[in-house]
Order: sequence, then structure tokens, then C-alpha cells
Amino acid sequence: FDVTVAIESAGGPYANTKTGFIWSYADTFKVANALANRAKTVRVDISAHNYLPLTRMLVPFTWAGTFTLGLDSVKNTGTRTDGWALNLAQNDDLNKRRAYEINFAAVGGPGLFLPPGDGPVMSLYFRTPNTVPQGSSTPIQVISYGFQSPTFEALPGTYPGGAVAGSIIICLAGDVTNDGIGPDISDLTYLVSYLYLGGPPPEVIPKANCDGYPGTDIGDVVALVAYMYLGGPLLTCGL
Repeated sequence: FDVTVAIESAGGPYANTKTGFIWSYADTFKVANALANRAKTVRVDISAHNYLPLTRMLVPFTWAGTFTLGLDSVKNTGTRTDGWALNLAQNDDLNKRRAYEINFAAVGGPGLFLPPGDGPVMSLYFRTPNTVPQGSSTPIQVISYGFQSPTFEALPGTYPGGAVAGSIIICLAGDVTNDGIGPDISDLTYLVSYLYLGGPPPEVIPKANCDGYPGTDIGDVVALVAYMYLGGPLLTCGL
């Protein structure tokens, strides 16, 4: 935005304009959607899209939702912020929420700012319960709570970050058609068509790889038939 100031004085009117003096950015935190099996550990990445070099960020998030998750750890290894200290700003596990801060200008990091870019900045590791139905989901959200708000800080100043929620979805094994139903005859037909008749591949391969062994093959067809018609064991997604 351009900014103009105009004044009237005894010496006459004066005006000055600065072009592009105010900038507006849609810097955003985004939580990934993660597919998981029951009673397993699953990683959920939080990404940041920043247009300016950042000197600091604050990321408050919650995992309160439709089923109970256990938060094992939070790390930034292998992300855009790898090498900087990931500091716990607030721990409110009772209400299933935490806030983490990264000070990019602190001594000891790989630089004095986080360059503009897009991608994961931290990874959350959760334990899923073993009693929830396959196909169910629970949200993971970057939120404001108490005195904690999603924040970006750059040399021009501090500004709030937008947020896009994600979720953990308990994989519905055998749902080859990815319609959230089944497994049923349409899933079995789809898998046979894919494996033997040149049909299209499943949209979510782990759902079709449901016999607990690597690869999508005849073993998955056998497992589907056994589960659907012969009282076979519960299927598991090949994650």
C-alpha cells in the first residue's frame, strides 16, 4: 500500500508519498492430514508459509478432539527449522494444548533468521488409541488460547499468522475405493480389476495393502475375501 502524508503550515502545504510502504502477507501455519493405524505412533507435520525472513515464531496447537491421543514428542529435526532450538513456551497437556517458540535470532542457531519459504517447521508424534473405529478422525489445530497466539516476527514487526487445521485419520483398511464405506464387494472388485484387469490404481494404496505384508498383491485379495465372507481377522492398513 502507498502512504501519503499532507500538512498545512504557515509556509504552505507540504505532501510526501512513499510507494509500497505497507505490505500485507498471508503468512500461514498449516497442519498436515495424517493416516494412521490404531495403537501406533503417527507423525503430524506443522508447516509455515512465510514471505519475510523471520526472527521468531510462536506455534500454539491443540489435539483435543473426538478421541484420546497421547503426545509423545515434538521435534524439528529434518524440517525448515532444523538446528534452531525448539522451546516449550507453555505446557497445558491437561487441556491437550501446547505452545512452542523458535527464536531464529538467538545465538547458536544456523542463522539469524528463517528465510522466506514453505514447508514443515516442526513434527508432532502422537500415539493413537486402540479402541476407536477405523475411518474415524480427530482434528489437530494451530489455535489461539490464553496469551498464546500463532505469531510471526520479522524485522518490520510482529504479526499474527493464519492457520489451516489438519487431522489424524484412523485408516479404514480394505476401503480400496476410498469412499469411506466397507470393505465391501465394490472394494474387492476394484482391487481385482487393478491387479489383474488393468484397472486404475487405488487412490490410497495403504488401504488396499490390507494383509499386513508389503506390496499390493494376491495376499490382499485373499485377506479381503477372508474378512468379508469367512470370518477372517480384522484388516490392517499397510502404513
